[in-house]
Amino acid sequence: MGGVTDVQAYAGLLEYLQTLSLVRSVAVAELAGDTVRLNLALRGDLDLLRRIAALDTHLQAGVRPETPAGGEGTDFTWQP
Repeated sequence: MGGVTDVQAYAGLLEYLQTLSLVRSVAVAELAGDTVRLNLALRGDLDLLRRIAALDTHLQAGVRPETPAGGEGTDFTWQP
């Protein structure tokens, strides 16, 4: 997920994701520059998360990266 430019944006992103009822847990897998890779446990699937993001201004869908081993990948840009 791009757009994580500082600690405030990082905290806002994590707080936002934890307020979504479909998100059971959030774990940071990697942080590099303004991009953070997260492991999410969801009640539902990534298609539902993508639909929620399409209705919201905080998550802007981006190009899907390669699927990581053991999971499905997607990409968003955080807009605080």
